[in-house]
Amino acid sequence: MANKGSKATRGQSKKGKTPKKSGDDVSMWEMTVGREVDWQSDKNLPDTNLHMLINQLNCDVTFRVGEAEEIVPAHKYMLGSRSNVFQTMFAESEAIMEDNDEIVVDDIEPNIFRHMLVYLYTDDVRLDPENVSLVLYAAKKYGIKGLRTRCLRYLEADLSPDSACVIMEQAHVYDEDDLRLKALNYILKTGDGTLRARTVGELCHECLSMVLASDDLNAPEDVAFFGALYWSECELERHGKDITPEGRRDVLGNAIYSIRFPLIEKKIFVQKVSPFGVLNDVETNTVLQYHIIPEVGAKPFITEERKGTFVRPDMYEEPKVEGVIDLTQPPEPRMELPPIIVEPEADPKKGKKETPKDEKKPADKKKDKGKKKKKKEVLLDHNLLRFSTRDEMLSWMCDGQLDDAIGFGCDHDFLLIGFLLFGPSRYVRGQYYVRARVEDDEGKVMKGSLMEVEVDVNPNDKYYELPFPTPVRIECKRVYTLLVNVRGEPCFQGTHGNHTVLLDDMMFKFFNCERSHNGTTVEIGQIPGLIVNTE
Repeated sequence: MANKGSKATRGQSKKGKTPKKSGDDVSMWEMTVGREVDWQSDKNLPDTNLHMLINQLNCDVTFRVGEAEEIVPAHKYMLGSRSNVFQTMFAESEAIMEDNDEIVVDDIEPNIFRHMLVYLYTDDVRLDPENVSLVLYAAKKYGIKGLRTRCLRYLEADLSPDSACVIMEQAHVYDEDDLRLKALNYILKTGDGTLRARTVGELCHECLSMVLASDDLNAPEDVAFFGALYWSECELERHGKDITPEGRRDVLGNAIYSIRFPLIEKKIFVQKVSPFGVLNDVETNTVLQYHIIPEVGAKPFITEERKGTFVRPDMYEEPKVEGVIDLTQPPEPRMELPPIIVEPEADPKKGKKETPKDEKKPADKKKDKGKKKKKKEVLLDHNLLRFSTRDEMLSWMCDGQLDDAIGFGCDHDFLLIGFLLFGPSRYVRGQYYVRARVEDDEGKVMKGSLMEVEVDVNPNDKYYELPFPTPVRIECKRVYTLLVNVRGEPCFQGTHGNHTVLLDDMMFKFFNCERSHNGTTVEIGQIPGLIVNTE
């Protein structure tokens, strides 16, 4: 098991931090004060086992766990009855061990060890994203098949664009080939969103190469490039090296040839890809030559399209446009006029214009002169921002193929006036074709939220506002989903997103959404905020 331990250490070091302890660990492990009489009567078998463990009744083996060598007492009978590894350990050491002899476990943290013990005593375990991979390591070390299965099922169910790369790498670390393959297939299917997630930096070079080399990768080549570029920077930081073009190329190695540079649109290649200097002059000229004379090829780069295809959500109809859509160019702007009251045309026979009903005559105005005017109710709208920073290097693709989505809720009722979107990252004026809707927690479209609009965006604006046709009433303590589909210029993306945002005495929460096929999550992506009214 020494090799497994070393692998686990490698996987943990990538995150650079020790997983947080679950909140239930302390309360679960508090000992009962005093000794109850006949405490067994009202408990079932798992409860009595857990009571014996927590209150350290009749324990006959002691573990010193973790770097701090925390004392954790247990029972040989219970451990040996659930784990062949423990049974063999106790049998082999019976001749030299006495009651309460101590066993050192220095490769597992105390809270993870306790999670494992609770499973052995009760057949139950509390898994979360912070502890599941370490509990899996403990289960494999001590041969606890049932716990291992629970961990693998949890990880498989937790696959998302933001977690898939981490799960694939952990499966690689712990030699779980089936889970690794499932995670890989998920990454290939959702590649356009997954490669934008910062967790792509968690992959090892072997796993990254598998993703980039696959013909089934469902992502544009510039997205594949920027994902690999971000990975190279993470890899350089892990080795304590400076981030340079040469360094990026060195750590990427032959994986660079799995990116199909000739398929990247020429303008994006020249403005966004080439300046990073990952390709040498000869390779850059080869790609540019292919754009002019494609029949000459572009060796050593691949020029065939991948088999991965975008899945267009059926929640929207196709945009009604004439002719062939060129996604490299933004759509022609369509002027959106606010609702207006059209005055009736003058009757030529009468020679004078009819007075509109809403227009007051001079005599009426004199009557109203002395009346006190009512104060017009002013609604205060707030731009509720959810990102701490905006990425100035990487762009977010807006090709209209996939939706960005985010879940949200609040502890108070409020009116959702609209939402915010990032503008063009190339600092040029951008036109965007936007479709959006809000759904409640039952999947019903909220009245007044369905919209379809074209907007012209100023490149100097950090974001632009899109109000709904009518304000949407949001009820407290329910989770809603905002789905947005954007076609136009590549735009900026937000980073370091906040799960919770406070506005006065109101608490807004944001949630990851499985319908966010373009990659937006709580942590990164589009939809920088909501326009809310809290009156």
